[in-house]
This record gives sequence, C-alpha cells and structure tokens, in this order.
Amino acid sequence: SHFRAGGRSGPGDRGALPGRRGSMERSSQASEPRAPHDSALEPGVRVEVHGLHARPELNGQQGCLVAWDATEERWKVRMDDSSGKLLRPANLAPLDASPTFEAAEASEASGI
Repeated sequence: SHFRAGGRSGPGDRGALPGRRGSMERSSQASEPRAPHDSALEPGVRVEVHGLHARPELNGQQGCLVAWDATEERWKVRMDDSSGKLLRPANLAPLDASPTFEAAEASEASGI
C-alpha cells in the first residue's frame, strides 16, 4: 500500500480497547465513506496537515482526502508530492475553498 501512518505512537495502538466494536464489523476495506468525527472531512476535500509530533516535517503540507479507512481509523490522504499518508482526523484541517482572500482584495479595491 502507498499509504503510511503519519503519527502512530506504537504497535499497541492496534489492540482491542474496551468499548470498541467487535471484529465482525471490521474489515481490511474502507467501510465508511467519511470519518465520524468531522463532517467537513469527506473524500475529495483538500486538507492541510497539522499537529503531528512524530513527523513534524509533514505539518503544513497539503493533500486531498481519498477515503476513510475504518480499520485504521485514519484518512487516506494523497499528498501534493504524490505520496500517500494515513492520518487521523485530528491532524487534518479542511482548506476553505471560499474566495476569502479574493473577497478581501475586492473589498479593499472598492474602498469598503
């Protein structure tokens, strides 16, 4: 696979935790279209990486969400450098596609 975890704290992360769903509901395929944590994150959304401590060189890099991997509980992200990463929703900020910057320039130009 081209996707690699970008901030995994260790091999113990994969163990079963109390309150987790049973193994019957887990599969190696991405089974949910989006992460349950943030409805702004969905396939096709451009994101910026932030808050990674183990891989700080990735902070500030941008990419596009490909799919939610329910097994890993991470997003598959195709980075702008064409690499693939598996990242937690907490480490992804959706990029605002609205023309905020252009709107600010237009306001200044019109004297508003």
